[in-house]
Amino acid sequence: MTSFNKLTRRDDLLLDRLVFFMRRKAGLHVYDVIPIKKNMYLLYTGNGVKVLKGYVHLPHLKAIHCALSAVIGEGFKQAVQYEHYPNGELVIFFGGMYWAVMPYLSSVSRFSYETFARREQVISLLKAFHQCGEAALPNAECLLPRMNLTERWETRLRQFQKNHEELSRHISENIQWKIVVWAEISLDLFKRFWQPSHSRLCILHGDVASHNVIQSYDGSLWLIDFDLLSVGIKEYEYMQLMHRFLRYTKWSLSALEQHAFIQELLNAKWLMCLLLFPSDILREWNKMCSRPSHQRANGQLKTLIDATIEEVYYRQSLVGEIIGRLD
Repeated sequence: MTSFNKLTRRDDLLLDRLVFFMRRKAGLHVYDVIPIKKNMYLLYTGNGVKVLKGYVHLPHLKAIHCALSAVIGEGFKQAVQYEHYPNGELVIFFGGMYWAVMPYLSSVSRFSYETFARREQVISLLKAFHQCGEAALPNAECLLPRMNLTERWETRLRQFQKNHEELSRHISENIQWKIVVWAEISLDLFKRFWQPSHSRLCILHGDVASHNVIQSYDGSLWLIDFDLLSVGIKEYEYMQLMHRFLRYTKWSLSALEQHAFIQELLNAKWLMCLLLFPSDILREWNKMCSRPSHQRANGQLKTLIDATIEEVYYRQSLVGEIIGRLD
């Protein structure tokens, strides 16, 4: 058992105060704390291992909890949800932030979308989430923002273009030009082929990256991190998932369509148009450019440059194949 002396050696007085505050006010006995990232900690407690997360805005935290509770209530059990402290409270306020805890779910290994089987697994997981999210919508719609994928991507493209001067220090003008042209073609073709979806609105997870999927020791998959819960049509979320898959299929449309569910979705031309959009490149470069230069790790920058060059190389054939089908 680790004592609080170990916490003191971290030289983090604020964290020490938070730990003692949780014990005194919330009844949670904490024996060790490990930082995960900003405002998120792993807690070893008398009630098991927990994850502690802090929020600036209480309404946001409550909306996530209520909406996710509604989805779970409709039968989706593979979600890691916030739980009450031993004193019965869901949230404690300390240091200007609202803190909530959830159970820590250990995983076999880091989940990825590298194999066909794992991609099939996560498609099934997301389909189950959407089914329950559709049923839960009447009880949660007023709590969550609306998700419009194309509006988000238009904003992402504009920001990328504003970063032109900074980008030119790291990637060539030709690469930037291709990225922008592909994005503009994607959005233009989407507007041309867009048809109202037959899908009903449902609750969307909002961030279907592989790091938000955990495979437990019994082989089951779990969703975590519901901070971006929103309301929208499920095709938008599947499109985000396809973009996550593409890097593992070398941006091959035929490899992506080996998944029968995806092949069926891509019968809609307006959805296929959105595959042209280089979403991940734009997002990651916008993130990089938003950081002060002294906070950019050279290794991370080199990895991003190499990934961009690779994606542009492979994406060219994807663009040609999609435009050929749309014609």
